[in-house]
Amino acid sequence: MEQKDAYNAFAQAAETNDVEASQAICKAANRSVAGAIRDFRAVAKAVEGELESNKGLKAEEKEKFLLRREQALFLEGDIWSRLTYPEERKSAYRTRAVDAFERYLAAFPKGKYGAVALVKIGTIHTAEKKMDESQKAFARLQKDFPESDEAKNSVPRLAKTLIEMGLREEGVAQYKQMLETQGGKYSSGQFLAAGDALLEAKGWDVAGDAYAKSIELAAAVTNEAARSAIVARCLIGQAKVSLGQKQYAQARQKLDDFIEKNAKSALVKDAYEMLVEVASIEGSTEKDDEVRLRLFNSAVGAVKKLRGFIKDQKSEEGRLALDGLALRSGDVLVRKMEAEDAMNLKEKADETCSKAVVSFQAFLMAHEPTEENPAEKMSPAQLANLERCYSSCLPLMVRVISKMPKETDDEKAAKAEQRAQFDKYAATYQKLFPNGKNKVAVQNAVNQAKAE
Repeated sequence: MEQKDAYNAFAQAAETNDVEASQAICKAANRSVAGAIRDFRAVAKAVEGELESNKGLKAEEKEKFLLRREQALFLEGDIWSRLTYPEERKSAYRTRAVDAFERYLAAFPKGKYGAVALVKIGTIHTAEKKMDESQKAFARLQKDFPESDEAKNSVPRLAKTLIEMGLREEGVAQYKQMLETQGGKYSSGQFLAAGDALLEAKGWDVAGDAYAKSIELAAAVTNEAARSAIVARCLIGQAKVSLGQKQYAQARQKLDDFIEKNAKSALVKDAYEMLVEVASIEGSTEKDDEVRLRLFNSAVGAVKKLRGFIKDQKSEEGRLALDGLALRSGDVLVRKMEAEDAMNLKEKADETCSKAVVSFQAFLMAHEPTEENPAEKMSPAQLANLERCYSSCLPLMVRVISKMPKETDDEKAAKAEQRAQFDKYAATYQKLFPNGKNKVAVQNAVNQAKAE
């Protein structure tokens, strides 16, 4: 887990615009990686010592020890190969990775991860422009592991490994080479896998080409269920490509078409999940009132459709899923309000704000702590939903209260009642979540309410 968390941190740093924050994240991640490398070396050494000193181990126990040593040796090389920070150390990291993989192959020449290790060695040499060494590694792959998936898929494996090493452009170029290959060398499934990998690497255009090629070749797949599954995944992939390219209208159209024509597909749920996001984003910039309303209604409608995919709605897992969808409905309304504010449609924004408050208050009425259901008995997931709802609702309530008239006694009473509800919610939030991640937003809302 230590190295996985570090990889995630490096990915986060890459998406951070703040240079200092990015460097701080990378330095912390490097420390985690160094700890993981020490751990793997210690495991390999300890297992080697155990095998050397205890010759009477049973075959089953010896096999387990050998597997642990094999994994530790391989994972050390894998970690070195993924390091990219700081930039000036990358070449040194790659050298260490090759050395670690070669140690692994020397200890386990026909090992479980041998083919993967050779792909990574060849990839590193490719990245370092050592083409002769790269070719030698892939020749060893063909010779020592001829029946392996890696040997049969050396180009896509090379491409995927380059991307994992942070060499996105080089990896995308390899996938392009795969697409340009003639003679039916690659299957529909291989192009589907390429599309998925390119999608993750944000190589949108090439991903779209890979999905299109996969659909074209799927016609030759004789098993109808397998063919349908491949095509369905490609169609969802193409919608994701359009989303990644910020072509929201195209993405929505592809999703609508998929839902209409593939109602029984297991991926319809994925389509509705995407539709919530796509329709909301598209609606956020739509100037036409009717079209914008239709888009946001489409997003809300998709949320409602997702309820039908929750099989056991009475189980704890089912109830949590329903809660998440209820909150997403409120989120869609907030996004609509923000869009209307941006377009200076203040009256419409105020109206949408009121609807969002009603949505979040309905959730709180059903979920706020009571004597029968105290916060102490709530699960972490339930508390997270509760905090999210309070922190979403309170700032909106301030806006609603500020717009309420107070000319007549009835109007004053209604406003006082709403303010009392706000104070109750704010006090409950601050009691339950004194260090909540949204405490600043809640405190700001409290301060605004006091200024009213």
